[in-house]
Amino acid sequence: MILFLSHYAGRTGAPMVLLSLLQWLKENTSLTFETIHLQDGNLLTEFQKIGPTTICTSTRFERNLKRFFDLFGVKTDVLNHCWQKIEEKYAGKVGMIYSNTITNGEALARLSGLNCPVICHVHEQELLIQQFGLKNMELVKRFTTHYVAASEKVKRNLVMHHQIPEDKIDTIYSFINVSTLPKKFRNIKSELNIPEQDFVVCGSGHGSIWYKGKDLFVQLAHAVNKKFDVSPVHFIWVGGSDEEMDANKIQHDVRLAGIEKYVHFIDDTDKPYDYFNICDIFVLTSREDSFPLVCLEAAALGKPVLCFEGAGGMPEFVEKDAGYIIPYLDIHVMADKLIGLLQKPDKKTEMGLRAAQKVRERHDVSVACPLLLKVIKRFL
Repeated sequence: MILFLSHYAGRTGAPMVLLSLLQWLKENTSLTFETIHLQDGNLLTEFQKIGPTTICTSTRFERNLKRFFDLFGVKTDVLNHCWQKIEEKYAGKVGMIYSNTITNGEALARLSGLNCPVICHVHEQELLIQQFGLKNMELVKRFTTHYVAASEKVKRNLVMHHQIPEDKIDTIYSFINVSTLPKKFRNIKSELNIPEQDFVVCGSGHGSIWYKGKDLFVQLAHAVNKKFDVSPVHFIWVGGSDEEMDANKIQHDVRLAGIEKYVHFIDDTDKPYDYFNICDIFVLTSREDSFPLVCLEAAALGKPVLCFEGAGGMPEFVEKDAGYIIPYLDIHVMADKLIGLLQKPDKKTEMGLRAAQKVRERHDVSVACPLLLKVIKRFL
């Protein structure tokens, strides 16, 4: 049996990749598996439909109790009982642990008594690895047998900054299930009171505003609408922020820049395709992002992608024919390239069609999951 270890059961990139992989394994193999999540999320029900699923996380009461003991310098482990039960449940039954993130160091240490190979699927780059700390990385390296990198950029970082041998890493790009793309879409332009003839640019990301570059998205909207005076260009950001204060700061910039009519923020949604469908171009303003699924989702609908050089693995997808790779943080170059595509609809269509073709040829479950299965079988 394979034990899949997930840090989160929510609608973000890494859990969505895992969900697609598990669904494919269930439909195409006889492998048995179960999943442990370290945090609940809005995809939990979907994971439960596929197979046995456990949540190993502290309750609010346990977290408050830990804070109380911390005030008095008393060390306590609120998850100890949970992990003990898991170790007892799986002892002698697990042939492999598949950890779906590089942030699971402590969990891997807890499960080390199962004495089995560990594959670590790395969706993170260096800043996020540093954020989780040296101790986490030391534990990951101690207990991991082999790594899967979500892009070549991710692999190079593991080799250069963490001295992981290249032969211990397979690069398998992130993927989506193209067959599940919707056939019908809502009339989002009407819902947002956007005139039918106006252009639309989409961006997307959940969580840290700084990592995802939501502030840069606002700056881009301002630059484009100053330079392009033919018609307004609407900018739609899909996905919320965990920090209300950060959201207020973004709204502050929008208001003072005078672009409130043209910038739209959409909370987390399970139907992002409705928004991607109406956009002319998708922009990735992330400062660091290994290989985000939102780009593949938009590209699958025939949208060119603009991204920053050096910020992650997306240039490996965009190359020279599916959009543009922009010098890091150069909003004005990004604005110029974006406007250029709006002014040349044939070029925009050509790049969008190539982007959609690439998703189907390289980044569908039918392509990526067999590669992951080969890696799994090597260590099972």
